[in-house]
Amino acid sequence: MKKSIILSGLFAAALTVNAQTWSVNTMTGPAYRTGFVGIGATSPVTDLHVGDGGGSLHYGTHGVLFKFSAATGIDRTLMEIHDPTGANRVFFQSLANACYLGSLDQKPFLIQSSGGTVSMGQDGYDITRVCVGSAGKLAGLNYASGYIGFNIMRNSGGTWNLSTDFARNGGSVIYSDVYGNLNFSTIGNDGGYVKTVSDNDIKTKTHMRIGASLGQVIIGEKTSQTHGSNPATKLMIDGNVVCKELFVTAPGDWADYVFDKKYALMPLDEVESYVNENHHLPNVPSASEIEQKGVGMYEMSRIHMEKIEELTLYIIELKKEMEQLKEQIKK
Repeated sequence: MKKSIILSGLFAAALTVNAQTWSVNTMTGPAYRTGFVGIGATSPVTDLHVGDGGGSLHYGTHGVLFKFSAATGIDRTLMEIHDPTGANRVFFQSLANACYLGSLDQKPFLIQSSGGTVSMGQDGYDITRVCVGSAGKLAGLNYASGYIGFNIMRNSGGTWNLSTDFARNGGSVIYSDVYGNLNFSTIGNDGGYVKTVSDNDIKTKTHMRIGASLGQVIIGEKTSQTHGSNPATKLMIDGNVVCKELFVTAPGDWADYVFDKKYALMPLDEVESYVNENHHLPNVPSASEIEQKGVGMYEMSRIHMEKIEELTLYIIELKKEMEQLKEQIKK
């Protein structure tokens, strides 16, 4: 009995060293404190304050770690989860202007507070796999709003950084603009180290665009202003096209009308006069017209067929005239 009384007294004395802040009901009852509690901190500033600013908190057998580094030039907070041996690490790291979510020493997920950039998939050589961010709404990029970058990240100053594995440093960007267009830009590899390009570089290397208003797909650095405003034009390509087969549907005015009995076939002497004066066949666009406006493949195919069928009629006529001449000669 005396032993229990002595132990109870010692415990109560330990908890009432600061009688104003600690209380205990019984030997087995709860002990509590009003205000802040510090462990390793002489001046706690929150309900539970661990460490003095440079310390660490371990829970279990090093299973969860909370740490703040106050070293010179370093401003980072780390939350780490790993197994009791310290392996299989997953961490969340907060920096001065960004935060990482990663595993071991890799940083596959980065969120930057400056510019709102998010990047995913950085390997040991710091090649940025995917980056999502703001394009700044700059006029130089057609008032671009946001982008997805592949090994390229836009800085707040309007420049773009491409990472490298010390042998390749190319990248590509898909960016939208405030008009609703979707643009595709590619930056080639020059075999060098980390390089920086400008907004204008991204714009000049934009090789494909999907238009919002007419749903057009534009491929190439230049586009035709003549056909670009035509709602029927869905694909514009500035360059050559190579394919195995191109199928064109007919709108219903194929050149078989030439064989209609009512078709007015121009006499050959009139065709000769027209060609001498205009230097091209009737109903065929001139060279200057094609240079200015271009020509539709279906339309030109129809014109070709019209002339072939007219030539067929001329040959039939000439054959009849030859037969008549033969009969006259026989007589």
